[in-house]
Formats: sequence, structure tokens, C-alpha cells
Amino acid sequence: MLTNNWKNFLDLTQRNALNLNTEIQNCLKEIKSLQAAHEVERNLWDEAQKREQSKMEGSQLLKQFNTLKEKYNQMCLSNKREKQEMASKKSALSTAKKKKKKKK
Repeated sequence: MLTNNWKNFLDLTQRNALNLNTEIQNCLKEIKSLQAAHEVERNLWDEAQKREQSKMEGSQLLKQFNTLKEKYNQMCLSNKREKQEMASKKSALSTAKKKKKKKK
């Protein structure tokens, strides 16, 4: 009778151990799944950070481009004015030379 009780106890203990082992394996699978999900989330976060950084850099480059474009346009206007002034001075000089020749 005692041996039968021990046998039942050992069988019950073995079944509990198997159930615990199965539960542990299921927990390990869930942990791996959560780790994979966390890795995906971290990669998405990193990608979002990179895109945000690129956006900021793009915005900064656009500002620099617009500043340079404005300076270029100002230089073009300045050059145009200088050319007009030079043409006007050249015309005035030519007119003065013609008047001087007529006086002689």
C-alpha cells in the first residue's frame, strides 16, 4: 500500500513537472515573440528618428538655398544696374566727344 502511494505521488510529481515544463516553454516562446516585437518597434523608432533628422536637415538646406538664391538675385540686380550706369556713362561720354569734335 505504501509503495502504491509513493508511485501515485511520483506520477503526480512527474505530471506536475511536465506541466510546468510545458508552461515554461510557452513562456519562453512568448518572451521570444515579445523580444521580436520590441526589436521591430525599436527599428521603427530608429527609422522615424532618422526621417525626422533628414527632414530637419532638408529644411536647413532649403533655408540655405533660399538665402543663397536671394543673394544671387540681388547680385544680378546690382550687376544689371551697374551695366545700365556704364551704358549711360558711355553714351554720355560718346555724346560729349561728338560735341567736342563739332566745336573744333
